[in-house]
Amino acid sequence: MRIITFLIIFLCVPCFPQTFLAGELKGTYRKDNYIISGAIAVKAGDTLIFEGGSELRFQPMTGILVKGAFFANGTKENSILFTSLKSQTSLSNSTQDPASFYWSGLKVADSTAAVRLSYSMFCNAGVAIALESNTHEIIFDRVVFHKNEFLNLVRQSKPVGVKDDAEYIYEGTGKEMIAVLDQTERITTDDENAIGLNRRPAAMPWFIPVRVSLSCVALVGAGLWISGHYYAEKYDNEYHGQKNPQGAVNARQKRDGMALIQNIGMGLCGVGAGFFSVSFLF
Repeated sequence: MRIITFLIIFLCVPCFPQTFLAGELKGTYRKDNYIISGAIAVKAGDTLIFEGGSELRFQPMTGILVKGAFFANGTKENSILFTSLKSQTSLSNSTQDPASFYWSGLKVADSTAAVRLSYSMFCNAGVAIALESNTHEIIFDRVVFHKNEFLNLVRQSKPVGVKDDAEYIYEGTGKEMIAVLDQTERITTDDENAIGLNRRPAAMPWFIPVRVSLSCVALVGAGLWISGHYYAEKYDNEYHGQKNPQGAVNARQKRDGMALIQNIGMGLCGVGAGFFSVSFLF
């Protein structure tokens, strides 16, 4: 009877062991199935690493808060999955509908934090990844987002328009993110614009060089206007004070030349300032 009882208990025990994690963590965690039973925190100065092939399944309202360094070292053969414990999503089957209980995602909360995510998939989170500053050291290498409830990626409280089921590559702290689809098509995006297929980096808006040019014209005109007026007044006083007829002629010619420059400057200033103002209507 004891043998039968033992066999029943043995057969009821799950064949796949799972490791429970929560709290402040650091060090390297080998390939395993992890149940995140409480929020994970990486303190400043600490490093937390998950190796390829790991699956991290989060209880509702739990997530990862990074103030130190966080590395998910997945590979092409051994990806890493971050998903809800309530979800049936797996690395081999990412098409099922997510469960109704979402986890809190990965939050990078310190400007000195470093995050490197390689061949990683973020599924069924509220907000999958939140970057609170542009000064993080962030590297994405084939990061995929799938059916997150609200947003896939947020930077400084602004959503970044990344699509589901596309592989994303990102390096540095700038605004550009590149998605690689089938290793050929490229997508670019910034904080405020949604991405589109085969879209090139946004060109400089036409009005910026136009307004810069018009403002330069207005400034040059103002300079000519002021200097012409100053020297015209100077040579006019010299003209009226001359007792030598030839000197008076020379002073008058200089005065008339400066008056012409003054008028040209006045015209340039008016045209530049006028069209500069009109450009804001478009």
